[in-house]
Amino acid sequence: MGVSAELSSLEEKVMMYLVSGLTVSQTAEQLSLSDLLIVSVLATVRQKLAAKTNLQAAARFALKHNAAG
Repeated sequence: MGVSAELSSLEEKVMMYLVSGLTVSQTAEQLSLSDLLIVSVLATVRQKLAAKTNLQAAARFALKHNAAG
């Protein structure tokens, strides 16, 4: 799957919200963070999961967590 590093707790929280269907703005609101920070976190997650899109990152995150789970 190409995972190069473990995700931080913030990265995991952001991905949990994304996988559950929340938008960037909704995720930012839930975590009391800025939209810009969430976009930055998603860029880091995409890099760590070797994903080209947020959707691909969400799928890889969900598969990893279902397998671990």
